[in-house]
Amino acid sequence: MPTAIVCPKCGSGSLARSHRKKWFERVASEMGVFPFRCGKCGHRFLGYDGEALWMDHVERRAWVTSTRVFWFAVMSVSIALLVYLFRSGR
Repeated sequence: MPTAIVCPKCGSGSLARSHRKKWFERVASEMGVFPFRCGKCGHRFLGYDGEALWMDHVERRAWVTSTRVFWFAVMSVSIALLVYLFRSGR
């Protein structure tokens, strides 16, 4: 059973999920770590939200692995395209 998330600054349980702003927040959200904002003090922090991971462990692991493979392929093709364009002088 997931534990309740509390604000590390004031200890309040009045939290809301915050928008992901940075690239590492997007990557972390693939692992179930999301940005939260405290409704009492306004502190913004990353926390593990086990309830957001509704898939069982095996499905989640396969999904995360396939997502990583997809983004690795996208980055590889992008780098190859940039190298080609740089070498061809376009």
